[in-house]
Amino acid sequence: LGHGWVLTANHVGAGVVVFGDIRYDPIPDTLLRLENPDGTPSDLLVFRIEGAPTLPDLPLLPIARRTPPPDSDVVMIGAGLSRGDRVSVQGSSGESLDGFLWGSDSRMRWGRNRVAGAPFRLAHDHGHTQAFATAFDRSDDGAAMPDEAQAAEGDSGGAVFAHRDPYDPTRGWDLAGVMFTVSRRDDQPERTALYGDHTFSADLSRYRSQILARV
Repeated sequence: LGHGWVLTANHVGAGVVVFGDIRYDPIPDTLLRLENPDGTPSDLLVFRIEGAPTLPDLPLLPIARRTPPPDSDVVMIGAGLSRGDRVSVQGSSGESLDGFLWGSDSRMRWGRNRVAGAPFRLAHDHGHTQAFATAFDRSDDGAAMPDEAQAAEGDSGGAVFAHRDPYDPTRGWDLAGVMFTVSRRDDQPERTALYGDHTFSADLSRYRSQILARV
C-alpha cells in the first residue's frame, strides 16, 4: 500500500514479502484483520513490514471511495498459477464445458475484465466479505475483454484496479479490490478455469476508512 504497509487476503496470512529479490519480514504487532460494517471479520489483513533502509518509502496507493459500477473495466494483478492447456469436458447435464487447465508455475501476471453485477456479501469459511465479481468469458464472446482474466490458485491477495471515474479514464486508477476466491461448478474438474467461472474480490470501498486509519 505504501509506507511499508501490505494488504492481502486474511487466509493468505502475514509472511515474508519479496520485492526485487529482497525479503522483508512482517512486524508481528502490526497485524490487523479488517472488519465488516457489522463488526464481523472479513477475509482481509493489513500489516507492516520491516523495510529500512532498502525498501522505498512509496506514497500510499489511492483506495477507491466507491464500488466500481457494473460493466466497468478493471485490471487484475496476481501471482498465482499460470494458464495451462485448453480443456473441454462434459458437464453433468451433458453440455460442453470449455476453458483452461491451471499450469504448474507461478509468477506475476495481469489481465483485464469487467465488473459483473452489483456488490454483495459473500459468505466463506470464517465469516463473510463485502465483494464484487468478474466473470470469465470466451474470447469470441462479445462480453469478453482483450486479455480476459480469471484468478487461479495463488492469486488470493492480488490487486484489482479500477478507473477512479469510469466516465473519465484520464483521472487515473484506484485500488478497488483484493482477490480472495473463485466460483466452481459442482461438476468442474480440479485445477481448471472454465468459461462462466467468477473471480470474487473484496470491495475495498467498504473497508477504506479502516485501512486509512491503520496506515
